[in-house]
Amino acid sequence: MEKRDSSGAYDMTHSSAVYIFDTHGHARLLATESDSIDTITHGLRRVIDSTPS
Repeated sequence: MEKRDSSGAYDMTHSSAVYIFDTHGHARLLATESDSIDTITHGLRRVIDSTPS
């Protein structure tokens, strides 16, 4: 999100979320700072286990 002031200066804010992609380039998981390590680990294992070798 960008907010400009009257001089044209602006602050930029960014999301802290991380997208996890499978081997086909599809986004499969969205991890955020509010997710627990266990939740992220579980999601990563699901992505890995569903990816053909």
